[in-house]
Amino acid sequence: MVGDDVTWEDIKKLSAEFLAGGSGFGSEYDVTWTPYGFSKAALNSLTIALSREHPALVINACSPGMIRTDLFADYAAQQGKSIDESIAAFGPKDPSESTVAPLALLFRPREDLKGLGLYYGSDGLRSPFARYRQPNSPEYDGSQGR
Repeated sequence: MVGDDVTWEDIKKLSAEFLAGGSGFGSEYDVTWTPYGFSKAALNSLTIALSREHPALVINACSPGMIRTDLFADYAAQQGKSIDESIAAFGPKDPSESTVAPLALLFRPREDLKGLGLYYGSDGLRSPFARYRQPNSPEYDGSQGR
């Protein structure tokens, strides 16, 4: 779904298909989407579309990271792990620690941003839309697209 030419119409069409077909929609897509995964992809796509349509505005997306909430506990259970086992892999933060990326984007001067319509990880550094970048690992340089 994420692409430099994505439009609001594309997002609406795919959303309708998802709602109609559940987690395995669209024969042209070789993927099974969870509601969480689909909504995240749709929001990332909307970020790109809106930033292109409104270049005078600063529009970017960010992640608070893996937060120790009921959603994370459900994720751990789906993986067949306890929340403590998953903490070792992901190190979920307390909800009070989830503000690094949003605050960085709110208060960073526009000229310090790497561009518009981009995605920033939980540590406030640029990350790719389509794959995970571990917090505090090198910032994504955009060499492989968004």
